[in-house]
Amino acid sequence: MNNSSRVVVIPAPLHSAEIPRKMLRRLGGRPLLSRMIQIAADVATQPEDVIVLTDDDEAALLAARLGCKAFVQAGSPGRRGHFRWPHIYNAIRRHEQTRPEPIHTVAILPPHLPLLQAGDF
Repeated sequence: MNNSSRVVVIPAPLHSAEIPRKMLRRLGGRPLLSRMIQIAADVATQPEDVIVLTDDDEAALLAARLGCKAFVQAGSPGRRGHFRWPHIYNAIRRHEQTRPEPIHTVAILPPHLPLLQAGDF
């Protein structure tokens, strides 16, 4: 897949009813979120084109340390800890304002698929 103007969004809520703070839990010695960011960085145009949408400052700091844009959505992301489309859309629009060219492709990477690989896109 060509990397022309491609952005990847990782909705990463930490306040989940099923597994609290799931995205910061370690899998193979690394936080799950860092694994997802690595996959997303292989798909995005550049590392800055990976957007992490979260409800937690610690997750946002991890994303920023790994070179991503991080947007913290105040309050609960919604029922069962999932971000709704308006949250994702607003993060994409905010990110697009910082880019020199428009976004052509957006991939939303589900945060619970740590075995996914860039070639799967």
